[in-house]
Amino acid sequence: MRRALLLLALAPVLAGCGPNGVLLHDPHALSFVTPQRYATVRLPVILRWTVDKAWVASAGGTDGAHAMLFVDRSPMAPGEVFQGATPTDRSGVVDAAGTTYTLASLPAGSENARGRHEVTVVLVDRGGHRLGEVSDYLQLQVVRQ
Repeated sequence: MRRALLLLALAPVLAGCGPNGVLLHDPHALSFVTPQRYATVRLPVILRWTVDKAWVASAGGTDGAHAMLFVDRSPMAPGEVFQGATPTDRSGVVDAAGTTYTLASLPAGSENARGRHEVTVVLVDRGGHRLGEVSDYLQLQVVRQ
């Protein structure tokens, strides 16, 4: 009886542990390696991150999963598809194959008085659906040359 009550109490939690329920979160599944968070950099800057392939498989993204970078803008919500049909919509958004990307320029209009910029990386499947809640971000101080 206790086991049945425990399973009943945990059912909402257990139902949300996969790609069709509350989306998966693991703070170590995706993380930037370089540059360090809050670093001062000059463009171009090479961004590197790691991806836990076992996590990607558990989230249902084994076929065609890749990173999507958002520069000075927010990523789409977990489970959503990025809706960037026009070049303006895609400003500051990069589909990245692999785990390295060279950021050579900043999106138009993303300048701020202090030169601080934020880069967020998320994982998406082949169709562009965001996989889980995993993400990482860098805040960079970009120095003009």
